[in-house]
Amino acid sequence: MIGPSMNDFPQHAFRPHPWQFDPWACTSPVMLLTGSAGGGKSKLASEKLHAFCQRYPGAMALAARKTRESMLNSTVLQIERDVIGPDPHVRHLHSAHRFEYANGSILAYGGMADEAQREQIRSIGQQGGLDIAWLEEANRFSQDDFNEILPRMRGRAAPWRQVILTTNPDAWTHWINQRLILGRGAQVFYSHASDNPTNPHDYANTLDSLTGIMRTRLRDGIWRQAQGVVYDEWNPTLHLADNQGPWKRTFAGVDEGYTNPAVILVIGEDGDGRKHAITEFYGARVLQDDLVAQAAALAAAHNIETFYADPSAAGLIAALRTANLRVIEANNDVTDGISTVKTHLRPAGDGRPRLTFSELCVNTLREIETYAWDETTLRIKETPIKSNDHAMDALRYALHTQAPVTAGHVIEFAQPEILTPRELPFADIPI
Repeated sequence: MIGPSMNDFPQHAFRPHPWQFDPWACTSPVMLLTGSAGGGKSKLASEKLHAFCQRYPGAMALAARKTRESMLNSTVLQIERDVIGPDPHVRHLHSAHRFEYANGSILAYGGMADEAQREQIRSIGQQGGLDIAWLEEANRFSQDDFNEILPRMRGRAAPWRQVILTTNPDAWTHWINQRLILGRGAQVFYSHASDNPTNPHDYANTLDSLTGIMRTRLRDGIWRQAQGVVYDEWNPTLHLADNQGPWKRTFAGVDEGYTNPAVILVIGEDGDGRKHAITEFYGARVLQDDLVAQAAALAAAHNIETFYADPSAAGLIAALRTANLRVIEANNDVTDGISTVKTHLRPAGDGRPRLTFSELCVNTLREIETYAWDETTLRIKETPIKSNDHAMDALRYALHTQAPVTAGHVIEFAQPEILTPRELPFADIPI
């Protein structure tokens, strides 16, 4: 039994690229879509879930990312706007986290960041289990997450069931590579940016500009371990969280850039002293005035009390202060700053780290997994490679330079509208 036929392609938009024909027709229990950035993996997976729900009445489908907040702010928007569109036969029940089809099919969505989110996943399709499931950014999931999904694949709406995983390559030691690729636990399909004619004309140049392990994974699509990673304490199972506060205080690290990306990393601290990276601004070719406006907007939205900025960015610091934002010149000692971050990443006595991250911090997560020591300097001094490290600098500035707000100091924040990416002239960063 093959998958949806050519006649089952949604008529509103989707037409497969040549590499997508085989995975579209694949009915293997587990299917992995991997390769370089920009190949069209997520588009194919979301269209396949939608077509499955249309073809098989009463089907139970699941789309999941590691955290529910990242699901709501990315994948759900893609499904709603680019896949389902204005289809009168499908309605979106936001409060129930699902799409309902006129033929009785349901496409639910959620996360697996904590026990509450896992419990919601377990409650989906209790009568007959799942027919098809999609794990987006699958390298963020643990093997336990994957093992939790497999027993739920017992739906009977179709003569076949499938778990789809989509991900860019990660370390060669990652469980996906070891179990699904090398261990042949999945039908694997590879794609590259050149396979997707809908990419912007300069997208290939963007990928060509990457260096080191990022180039190997995102441009070449190869599963490879970063040599000498700085933050070897990093563990997505441990450090990814869907934490909404409340926060005792919020602060931010700022790294200036124009040709290189400028970064504002917003961090919340709870009553227990634990910190959580809430969100990020990350963009290249951002003018100073636009960066200040974004900082003011983030300050208003998250009640940021202090910005810790690159001490060499004197002009930016002055502009932030002119905008009535409290700024402290960061301690830029790289070695001590890295040590501070590593201390926060290590589990405390209760097994929990002092620092976690939201999946909304997409570029910060990308950097922390690949930030590596410069092997040419290790005999003299441990120095990280000065590349793809802009969020790492902002993180270090914020954590290593924290200082309490001066007693009695009242900060008045401006209340501008939060700028959208389209309102800022920065280049797309490949994910």
